[in-house]
Amino acid sequence: MGKVYVRRGRVQPIVYRHPWLFSGSVERVEGDVAPGDAVDVLDPKGRFLGRGFYSDASQIRVRLFAFEPGVEPDHAFFRDRLARAAAFRRDALGLPAPGRTDAFRLVHSEADGLPGLVVDRYGDVLVVQISHVALERRKDVLLAALAEVFGPLAVLQRDDPHFRALEGLEPVDAYLSPEGGGADEVEVMELGVRYRVDLRAGQKTGLYFDQRTNRALAATLAGGRRVLDLFSYTGAFALAVAREGGSAGVVAVESSPAAVERGRANARANGFAGIEFVREDAYKYLGALRAGGGAFGMIVLDPPAYAPSSRYLDQGLRKYFDLNSLALSVLSPGGILVTCSCSGAVSEDDFEGALSTASVKAGRAVRVFHRGGQASDHPVSPHCPEGRYLKAFFCQVE
Repeated sequence: MGKVYVRRGRVQPIVYRHPWLFSGSVERVEGDVAPGDAVDVLDPKGRFLGRGFYSDASQIRVRLFAFEPGVEPDHAFFRDRLARAAAFRRDALGLPAPGRTDAFRLVHSEADGLPGLVVDRYGDVLVVQISHVALERRKDVLLAALAEVFGPLAVLQRDDPHFRALEGLEPVDAYLSPEGGGADEVEVMELGVRYRVDLRAGQKTGLYFDQRTNRALAATLAGGRRVLDLFSYTGAFALAVAREGGSAGVVAVESSPAAVERGRANARANGFAGIEFVREDAYKYLGALRAGGGAFGMIVLDPPAYAPSSRYLDQGLRKYFDLNSLALSVLSPGGILVTCSCSGAVSEDDFEGALSTASVKAGRAVRVFHRGGQASDHPVSPHCPEGRYLKAFFCQVE
C-alpha cells in the first residue's frame, strides 16, 4: 500500500480527524500510487494517522475513511457503512416515514464515513452521486453492497458535473441496475406532499431534500399571510405552505418553464388550488412588485449557489445583498423573510453581513429569530465543519 507523508506543521487537522488532506500539506508520496488507490497517511516520523483514497487531480489529495489501521475498502466496508447510515436515519430520524416521507438523503459523504458518495432515496429508486475516482473504480463492489443492504432497488447514477470535473472524471447519467424498469419519473412523498419527480432532468438528484425542515417551519409560520416563494423550482416551499393551510394565498416564481409546469402538476396532484405559478426572473418580479406598490406577508428566497467557491465570494455576497434588499422592500410590516444560501464558500457570518447591509439599504429593521440549516438526513461531522453549507435565516421585518 502506498504511503503519503504529511508535512511538518500540517499534522494537527488529521490528528483531530479532519477527513481531507490537501495537496499543500503533502510532504511526499511513497510507492506506486494510482488515482483511487487506498493509501496510509503518516506523520513526518512515519507514524500512522489514517487511511484514505488518493487523487492527484484534486486539491484534496487524500479523503480519509478510517483513522485506525487495517481498514480495507472492500465489500464488507461498504456494506457496514451503508447499513450504519440507514440505521441512523431509521432509528434516530424515523426515515422513511410510511405515508408521510419516502424520499430523503440516505448517505451524506464524509458525515456517513463514505467520502465521495451521496445516495438519495426516492421510494424504490436509489440515486447515487459519485465524486471520487476511488468510488468509480469500486462501483461494482458498491452496487453489490447496496443490493445486500437495501434489496433489489433500482440504482441510478446521476453525477454532479462540477465535482466530477474536480477529479478529472466525466459525469455519468445512467441506470446501473434494471430493477424498477429504469423509470425516469417516480412519485414520492415528503411531509405528506406528493411529488412527481423527474430523476433525469431535475436539478440535484431531483428534489432539494436539504430544505425539508425549513419548509416545515415556513409552513407553520404562514398562517394568515400572503406568501411569495421565489426560485421555487417545482414549488416545494409553496406546496408545504398549501398543505399546512391557513395562508392568504401563495405565489411561486420560477424562471424554468419545465419546473413551473412540474410545480403546477404537483399542485393539481395534491388538490392545492390556491397556488399561482409564475414563470419569471425573480429579480424582475421583485422589481415590478416594488414599482407597483405590491407587498407580501412572507417571502422565501432560495436562490442557486451564488458563490460555488471562494473565488466567487465577493460577487456572490453582492448578489445576496441585492436580492435581500429587493425582498425587504416589498415585505409588509411584521412580515417574515426566509432567506437562504446554499453556497459552501459563504459563512454564516458572511451571509448575516449581507442581510444586515441589505436591511440598511431597504430601511427595514430585521429580527432574526431562527437560524436553520440542512435537514437532519444531511448530517455534519464535527471534524469537517465544511459539510455545513446551507444557511436559512427566518426573520421578522418591521
